Amino acid sequence: MKRTLQKIIGRKWARAEIEIENGCLRMRGSYGRVLTEAAAKRDALRYWVSFFEEQPDQIYDMKKRYPQFRGWSPKAAAKFVLAVDGPYHGLDLQEPVGGGGVLVTDGRGQCGVAVLAVWPELAKLLPWHLNDLHAECEHQQSRGEKMPGAICPDCGWKLGHAWSKRELPSDIVKLAETIGTAK
Repeated sequence: MKRTLQKIIGRKWARAEIEIENGCLRMRGSYGRVLTEAAAKRDALRYWVSFFEEQPDQIYDMKKRYPQFRGWSPKAAAKFVLAVDGPYHGLDLQEPVGGGGVLVTDGRGQCGVAVLAVWPELAKLLPWHLNDLHAECEHQQSRGEKMPGAICPDCGWKLGHAWSKRELPSDIVKLAETIGTAK
């Protein structure tokens, strides 16, 4: 099972990817801004101008690689990069949206605060994320044991010698399958 949730709220967007494969839960999130195409192009230009202002030697290197480049200023270098590599180069651009807007990524990860703000019910899945990658057995986990190599007196598991898997409860699987759907 693989699902992608995405929502645009005003000038912000969030995406959550939920996957259960072979009984293992994985989650990823990303979020960012919705910009007009013109604003995204301005952001890309600002990024490259700043890059060349901080590293002026890169302008010289670019002149060696591209004889057709004639400028010396950071702004001229930035405009050249964007003309060659595309008007949004340097932005983590997701995709265009209706009405001439684009999604620009500001963050990615397991599940950022911005993603949980949109789907607070994802917090119930977080303890089960990567449920197949536990260094400890369930007994050691409940006791809070952290010492590598510790042997569990209940089951004999040696902490850290392999990955231990926690079976997903059926209510967690159902939540993963239905989260974000209309009720």
